[in-house]
Amino acid sequence: MKWSISAHNCFRRCQRQYYFSKIMAAHNAIDERRREAHILAQLKNLSEWRGNLADKGIEHFVIPALENGIQIDFEHATQQTIELAYRQLAFSKARKYREPGITKSDIGDEFCALSRHEYGQDFSSEELEALFLDIACCFENLEQQTDFIEYLKQGKRYGTQKILSFYLDEVRIIAWLDLLFFREAGQLTIVDWKAGMSETSDYRPQLLVYALAAVEGWPKAQPGNLEIYEANIMKNEIRRHHVTEQDLLGIEDFIYSSICEIRSVTQDKKYQHQHVEDYEFANSPDTCMYCSFRKLCLEVLSEDASDQPIQDHEPVQLEMLL
Repeated sequence: MKWSISAHNCFRRCQRQYYFSKIMAAHNAIDERRREAHILAQLKNLSEWRGNLADKGIEHFVIPALENGIQIDFEHATQQTIELAYRQLAFSKARKYREPGITKSDIGDEFCALSRHEYGQDFSSEELEALFLDIACCFENLEQQTDFIEYLKQGKRYGTQKILSFYLDEVRIIAWLDLLFFREAGQLTIVDWKAGMSETSDYRPQLLVYALAAVEGWPKAQPGNLEIYEANIMKNEIRRHHVTEQDLLGIEDFIYSSICEIRSVTQDKKYQHQHVEDYEFANSPDTCMYCSFRKLCLEVLSEDASDQPIQDHEPVQLEMLL
């Protein structure tokens, strides 16, 4: 079993969503339904797409300038990111992500699968204009963070989209870092880029998982030498998260509790020995409304309903999923 913050959140949000995305999905499976789950797992909504574009823009047009010690051209970064958005839009609108043999590794940054296109909808010109304005706003805000940019310039050995992993109770814990760089020997900085406007989201658990992964990967990188920043370039806010030994012990307990909760349902069984009916529906109808797997979930639910008598609570779940 693999564990990450996204897997934990998915399981808590809807156990069936976790089943489709983390257990059932397989790109090379003979079973057509498993391949379908893999395709649906890649779908993004508008907010997720915006965040991904901002990440790509920083990765390709900001970090290389820092590495080479040259002036960052934020206007160029904005233009190139918007051009990438147009290419991704065309790729998704043509539903090329469904073509046999097409993979992210083959296509690269142009690969994109958007929920709107999967379900026969499209973006209005007003929505796209707002998206491009948001992207421009992100880079304008980052350019204004002069002190933070100067801090980033002091880094060495920059790593973007860096994957760190370690094991806890024989489970692989995966952390996917937007930016990691060294300041001095054993001194690490982790930056997590955000491009959302939510006032209620708490990303500290996610960042503490990153910190734990860094300490596990580099024993010299103790909490006192670790600096973690949550950089919301949409809201123009840079927030540093201080980390202590107690914080790391707390997040390790959090991960372990999450693993136990997931294992209580999955029992570490392979896909062939799992049964979707053992997984609960989401508690909130909003979760089902915006779930990428709702089409597949309805198919499975419909088959279950035809194979066995419908219980009193099942019509409520059907209505919720619709």
